[in-house]
Amino acid sequence: MLNDADIEQKMGRLLQWGVVVAGIAMLAGGAIYLVRHGEEVPDYRDFHGVPPGFKTIGGILAGVKELQARPIIQLGVLLMIATPVLRVVFAILAFALERDWLYTAISCIVLGVLAYGLFG
Repeated sequence: MLNDADIEQKMGRLLQWGVVVAGIAMLAGGAIYLVRHGEEVPDYRDFHGVPPGFKTIGGILAGVKELQARPIIQLGVLLMIATPVLRVVFAILAFALERDWLYTAISCIVLGVLAYGLFG
């Protein structure tokens, strides 16, 4: 059975690795972007948003498979967003294993608020 110190240690590692992996993905995407487009002169008069294919997880993953820079950067952003969400999921599991139902319920409410904020 996990004690509180073990749970805190594992949550800390989850957050650290999430940030490191997301940062590496964003840096790699940025490096690819600079190699391919670093010489271009930007035109700031017209705003061009993200291409429609990169607004879905499937589109992002398809672009990552082709080693396109913007989808790799967006994957890093998604991983950065997913890191604290995974921390809350881990907290739910840890509190449930400890049979601490009050904190399990509170963590479920927090997860619901996060899900509503992301998808609602």
